[in-house]
Parts: sequence; structure tokens; C-alpha cells
Amino acid sequence: MDLIDNEGESVPIEHFIEAAAAKGVNVRLKYVVSINANIKYKYSFLKESIEGEITDKANEILFPIKKDLFKPENAGFYTANVDLSIIPEG
Repeated sequence: MDLIDNEGESVPIEHFIEAAAAKGVNVRLKYVVSINANIKYKYSFLKESIEGEITDKANEILFPIKKDLFKPENAGFYTANVDLSIIPEG
């Protein structure tokens, strides 16, 4: 996993808040699946969440972090979570 801006450029973790507040960033999850499995994911950041299913063997998923989430009332520690459920087939 890494952080990228909306132009696909890498965002160092030490510049995360500044970049996110200025133009938004994305959490990029690159993956390779080497077994047959049913894989579901849930991404959450503050009060927003995205759920889905991984159906291909190699790809990436972008989870957006919108710049309007960076408000004084949200100040402090920001946590993005990605939960994976992997159930092997057969």
C-alpha cells in the first residue's frame, strides 16, 4: 500500500496531511492473488467506507481520501483501514 495524489504521484507519509488538504490523496492497494479464493475488502477513513470484491488475479484499487474531510473537527490522528476477507476455494 502507498499514498498517491490524483495525478498518480507518490505522496510521502510526512506530507500526507498537507497534500490531502490541498488536493486529496488516494490509498493505493496493489495486489497479486496466487490462489483461487473469494476475496472481499472494506476500506474506511473517518466516516466513509467502500466495500467490494476482488475478482482478478493482479491489479490495484484506489481508495480516495477527499480533501473536504480535512477540517479542524477531524484534526488529530487520521487512520485509514483496509480489511480483507480471504476464503480459499476448494
